[in-house]
Amino acid sequence: MIRGNTFIDTAGLPMISLNSSEAGYRFDSLGQVDANRYCAPYGEPMMRHSRPDVPWSRQSLTLGDWRRFGYDASATVCPLTLPEFAETGAGTQRVANGSFTSGVGGWVAHPGGTSLTRTDLLGGALQFNRGPLDALASGNVSTTTGPMAAGEYVRVAWRGLRPGGEARVMLYLMRNAPPWDIVARSPQRVIGSDPRSYVQYLRSSAALADSRVAFELTGAELPLVLDDVTVTPVTGRFLTEGERLEVHLNDTSNARAITASAPRADLAGTRYATGAGFVVPPHSALVLVPLR
Repeated sequence: MIRGNTFIDTAGLPMISLNSSEAGYRFDSLGQVDANRYCAPYGEPMMRHSRPDVPWSRQSLTLGDWRRFGYDASATVCPLTLPEFAETGAGTQRVANGSFTSGVGGWVAHPGGTSLTRTDLLGGALQFNRGPLDALASGNVSTTTGPMAAGEYVRVAWRGLRPGGEARVMLYLMRNAPPWDIVARSPQRVIGSDPRSYVQYLRSSAALADSRVAFELTGAELPLVLDDVTVTPVTGRFLTEGERLEVHLNDTSNARAITASAPRADLAGTRYATGAGFVVPPHSALVLVPLR
């Protein structure tokens, strides 16, 4: 039984990873898996399933996938979301047509048989349709983003939704010329059926005379709707694991009092000022998130 636990993502890794020889994602030998709480303040809760007897069988599962296979019907997700990057400055954003007020010009779908249309969703947006793309094949939609220096950071921001379901999307920075090599890629991002704003930071591993930003997913997860897409050069750095979460462990039989040395938030999203006091019960832990 896996019930009533809190899982916290500290490094962008799957929150539960299970190996099974059973087909169809069934883990009946585990008993009940429910009422757990998943906290991923710098991303989305993701699980992983693999079968040791089947090469290349590892699959990422969203919380929605997890529930469809009979697990965690009453799970909760921590509402706190924070940027994984500490910005110290920003330049001029580079996407020429990111609001799609008059069409989808400047954007290209690959493979070419997939279709791009303008939709009235989100007040006017780009819709990436499946077209003839096979369910398991990957496709992408991209636009140019100009020159890129080696080691340069960019902030990719967008609003998005996947009508009627979820889409697992990867973002790329790539050369805008053959051999179209990829110089940065994101972890999988989950775009759901409700409109939401997203941010992803990327670092170019090479200098490019011209670049493209691409959103990639499989045919089965289309259509995808994007709006308000921006790509902005930024300066700063990614947060270290120690800067992302602060764990106060109390392994004694007495309550322990602590004081916040700087602004903090708990996993429920409640924010606290410097000097706020907390009590950690015996044989338990308190997780706080530093705020900047």
